[in-house]
Amino acid sequence: MAKSYYNTNSEKKAFESFSPKESYCICAWLDLLGVSSDLMKNDWHPSIAEINILQSRLYNMNQAFTLNMSFLERAFILNDGIVKVMQIESNTHPDMISLFIRGIIATYSQLMRFEKQNHYPGVRVILTTGYFYPYTYEHLKADDFVLNYTKGSKCSSSMFRDNNYTVMFCPEELQMNTAFAKAFLLDSIGSKQGIHGANFYIDKSFIDFTISCAQKSKIRIPAHEIWNE
Repeated sequence: MAKSYYNTNSEKKAFESFSPKESYCICAWLDLLGVSSDLMKNDWHPSIAEINILQSRLYNMNQAFTLNMSFLERAFILNDGIVKVMQIESNTHPDMISLFIRGIIATYSQLMRFEKQNHYPGVRVILTTGYFYPYTYEHLKADDFVLNYTKGSKCSSSMFRDNNYTVMFCPEELQMNTAFAKAFLLDSIGSKQGIHGANFYIDKSFIDFTISCAQKSKIRIPAHEIWNE
């Protein structure tokens, strides 16, 4: 229940109410293979040599992702994986969807070249669609925890002026996101559902979505055109 006065902005955000909203999105989950199993073998404390290998793989993953993103997408790094989503609205141009698809394919191709050259396990991508349901704020900043009645003082106002860092991340597009949940679950159960190896998997929902977009835009998709890495 909302209050008439809040001691801090973090308290205010905790009591904020949000109107129910359903948004459609496309989602890509990319996972570096072999990381968890290697950590388990080393009792979650890898050697210096193994840390160097892991950091090299993670650096290249982040670099490839960054170089192949667009400003319309939102991404989040989760340990040895990255998820990126793009909200689809009624006025979303097909070219923007094309950029998303080309970006994740280019990311996968770039990473697979690096992984193969260095004899690493590779990466796996799962592409799908779904909905997300925002229910709270997008972030909490350090300044949100400062008592409101002190914010007029010189000491309080300067405390986080140069470093108002983010304490909590809650990207709207990843709040209760069924597309991400589906992709992450499919990747987790892996071989039990026929999902294994360093491959690029496309969920049927994504194929149905692209066909629908093509039909609405009157774009012809030749049946014989299949991308193969």
